[in-house]
Formats: sequence, C-alpha cells, structure tokens
Amino acid sequence: MKTKNTNTLKQIVLSLIAVGATACGTSPAPDSQDAGSRFSQTFLDNIEVVTISMENIHQELKLSGKAVCDPDLMVQYTPLISGVVVSSSFSLGDKVTKGQSIALIRSAELSDLYAEKQSLEAELKILKRQLESAESMYRDNLLSEKELLEEQARLTQTQVDLTRVSNTLSLYGTPNGDGIFAIKAPISGFIISKNMASGMPISGDSVPLFSIADISRVWVIANVYASNLAFVKEGMKAEITASAYHGTVFHGTIDAIPQVFDPEEHVVKARIIMPNKDFRLKPEMAVDITLKDRQDIIMATLPSKALIFDNNRYFVVKQDVDGFVLTAVRLYAQTGDKSYIEAGLEAGDKVVVKDNLLMYSKLKEN
Repeated sequence: MKTKNTNTLKQIVLSLIAVGATACGTSPAPDSQDAGSRFSQTFLDNIEVVTISMENIHQELKLSGKAVCDPDLMVQYTPLISGVVVSSSFSLGDKVTKGQSIALIRSAELSDLYAEKQSLEAELKILKRQLESAESMYRDNLLSEKELLEEQARLTQTQVDLTRVSNTLSLYGTPNGDGIFAIKAPISGFIISKNMASGMPISGDSVPLFSIADISRVWVIANVYASNLAFVKEGMKAEITASAYHGTVFHGTIDAIPQVFDPEEHVVKARIIMPNKDFRLKPEMAVDITLKDRQDIIMATLPSKALIFDNNRYFVVKQDVDGFVLTAVRLYAQTGDKSYIEAGLEAGDKVVVKDNLLMYSKLKEN
C-alpha cells in the first residue's frame, strides 16, 4: 500500500514538471543579452559605432578679439596754439577729406603767426634780391666770400622760419576775419573721436580735439591667453567672423605676437592686419578669431562625442570580440568635434559614439 502511494506521488510531481516545462516553452522569449555587457538587443540595435582611423593632427583654436584702427593710418589732432572754438561742422563717424574745413576757432596766436608769415614773405623777397646783388659783386671781386656766405645764411634762416610758420598755418588756412581760422582735416578718413564743442577754450596742452582714421585697412587684435601661447604662431591663417555679418568669414594672417602681456586683461594681443576697402570691419567691433594648424603627427582620431570624462580621466566604450568594455585613453588634442588620442586606441578599433554614456554607466556598475 505504501509502494502504491509513493508511485502515485511520483506521477503527480512528474506531471507538474511537464506542465511547467510546457508553459515555459510557450511563453514569449525575453530580449537576448550581450554576453560581455548584458545589454538588450533592442538597445544595441540603436547604438552607433565608428572605426578608429589614423590622421594628421589638425588643431583649431577659437579666440575673442576686436577690430581697431591701424595707428599708421590715424591722426589725433592736438592744437598747437591757444584759442576758442567758434563752431564745429562734424560729428562722430562722419567721413572727411584731407583739407576739408571741419571747425572754426578764434586765436590771437594764429593772427600773430599770420602777420609773421606776411612779414617773413616780404623779408624773403628782399633777401633774395640782396643775394643776387651779392653774388654779382662777388663775381666782380667787390665782395668777399665771407660776406657772400653771410647773405646766403640770412636767406636760408628766413626760409626755415617761413616754412615753420607756413606748416603751422597750413592746418588752419587764411583767416576769415576777426582772427577766426578754419581747422582743416589733416588726412582723409572717418572721425573716430571728438572732444570739442562751441565756446570751448583750447591750448597747446589740451587733449586731442578729434581723431581721424583711414579704416580701409584695420588691425584685428586677438586675445591670446598663456595656455594658448604654444599654439599661436606668426604666419598662421586666421578666420574672422562678426555677429553683424552672419555667415561671412574674413581671412587674415597673424602678423605679430607681442612679447609682453596686457597688464589689465592679462593676455597677449596678437595682431592681424586686414584690408577693409568696404569698411565692414568697424573700429572697436567685437569679432571671433579661429586659428587652424596642421601638424605632421599621425594619431588615432575619433569623434569628440565618443569621449567620456570621469574622475579626471578620459574613457571610451570599445567594442571587442566579447562585447563592450571600458577603455581609458590619453587625449593629446581636441579640435571642435574631433579628438586625437596618443594612447589607449589603435587603428581599426571600434568605439561607441551614440548612447555611450548610458553604456558607460552600466559597464561601470558591473
């Protein structure tokens, strides 16, 4: 009786096992798992993998800066005499031509200079006639060589004095009456500063009354921080952009790199000389400068988005025959969306560039 009950119990257990096996065989199969990383096949179907290539290093550096006037094409007008501003006929940003009257001043000094000029011109005429007479007498042995040289010296000194006075007055022209003179533009260009108004007194030690610049050529000044000095070199090609001209790129070359830092901004002001015939680059306009450099060094190259920075180190998710593994790499340089690796990867290696951060987190847990 006992044997019969035992056999019955075995049959019940075997039946339950069979039912369980049948149930497992008919239920939906779960997503297959990657042996090395335990990621679902659905997830793996959506990742993106790239193959590492070896390329020459192309570095790129972005700097801030601004356009400024070329000092060789700019004049700051400081009065050489005392007087009072009667009126001005220009505004900041106006275009002027050389010799154009742009302001009127009243000056007793200028009146005296104009009178001195007239006196010197009259004296010069007399001295020229006297010299002609002295030369004739010298040829006839009626005058010594010393006396002839003295006449020549007086004439020369008067010419020097007249030139000095004339050069000063050339900036003002002839008086308009009542001791009023016109200030004339010393060069053609644009008014970039103005420090004068009607009724304002002026003197030889005044601040510059105005500045004129020819901006058909400008300097672009790039701010180079100490950490970037090793990259920036004279002769490098530069691409310059300004927010005012979206999509427009100006091309220039690094012309000079000073050997001193700006004491206020703590940067080196690299200079790019730019032609500016259409006046699109305005003085003090903010610009962005991009410098590019190609080196004869070949390194493993990958998209920058493949890199994961954690705990002061760079990692990538690399695919191998067993699945996916974390690999530490040493970054040499990074240019925009491209990174150059000096250790940790070789040509032909495959790394994940999409959803790599999620994979990194999962692999790090394991």
